[in-house]
Amino acid sequence: KVTLNAPVSRSNNAAPVFTGTATDTTVVTVQIHTGTAKGAVVATATATGTGGSWTSAAPSPVLTSGQYTAIAIQKSSITGNPTGESTPATFTVDTKAPEVKLTATPAWLNTGTPTFAGTTNEASEVVVEIYAGATTQSSPVAKATTKAAGGNWTASNASPSLPDGQYSAKA
Repeated sequence: KVTLNAPVSRSNNAAPVFTGTATDTTVVTVQIHTGTAKGAVVATATATGTGGSWTSAAPSPVLTSGQYTAIAIQKSSITGNPTGESTPATFTVDTKAPEVKLTATPAWLNTGTPTFAGTTNEASEVVVEIYAGATTQSSPVAKATTKAAGGNWTASNASPSLPDGQYSAKA
């Protein structure tokens, strides 16, 4: 019997390692199919069978952005016994950078902790870097962070608080 632990469902890792368990000591091969388990095998990863837990090497070739289904397979060391096959595990590789937009803030604000807002195509952390002056060419003097939800985000926790002056921001 061979099992495959479900990989992270969405990741930017194009060379994930896989883990699971196996009852035999023969090599475990993880076949990575494009799309569903019926899709073409586009990469494989192998692990030494230990009769217990196993961890694969990175797949070859590395994966591109897309949806995949992995299945772990282990041939039996006993002639005539069937090959073990895990339950399929589907995951997505997304190597594209998220799209983040920052809505323009009013030119004049009366607070040291301004509120920033915008949109993004991923439900992930958004970091707004705040720079002294009219450009974002120097090092940030403050940051504000938030978690995007439903494509929108708002951050009002700039730290440290900003003294009077001109600032620029980018998300």
